[in-house]
Amino acid sequence: MRFAIGSTNPTKTNALIAVLSEYEEYRDCAVHSFAVQSGVSEQPKSLEEIIVGARNRAREAYTANGIAVGLESGLFPVPLAKSGMMVTTACVLYDGHAFHLGLSSAFECPSKVVDMVHEDGVDLNKAFHECGLTDDPKLGHRGGAIGVLTKGHVTRSEYMMQAIRLALIHLQNPELY
Repeated sequence: MRFAIGSTNPTKTNALIAVLSEYEEYRDCAVHSFAVQSGVSEQPKSLEEIIVGARNRAREAYTANGIAVGLESGLFPVPLAKSGMMVTTACVLYDGHAFHLGLSSAFECPSKVVDMVHEDGVDLNKAFHECGLTDDPKLGHRGGAIGVLTKGHVTRSEYMMQAIRLALIHLQNPELY
């Protein structure tokens, strides 16, 4: 079996490879990366947009006799959150017949970052950089916003691994889904 991921971002690809290595049945699977479009805004701002982006990435990356993976991160409204928004990652697996969804945990960004995303239309990486929270303009290709906020205790790759593992529940338990 082979896996096709709808992204060439090394953080996403490395997260997938790391998770697959934890499962005996996927340990030796090949992983191929494809540059595809999410079909949603550069910075998704709703849970639906995040999931649709992940589904689109998986569908676009799909090749016969394999599993396609779409990963999409974004902001979504959360009642009582200080900024009104939190960030999550959706993982969608597509086997050519059905989509299988998993979500990571969620975290809140500082209000000034959320405001910049909404008012200036920039993505989280640029907002973190412009707010002076990082000097890394390619934050999303490395530790990510979560890495900055947790001071390295949780990286973007680890965070994405949660979503991948949770989407794999469907493949591990096909009789339930």
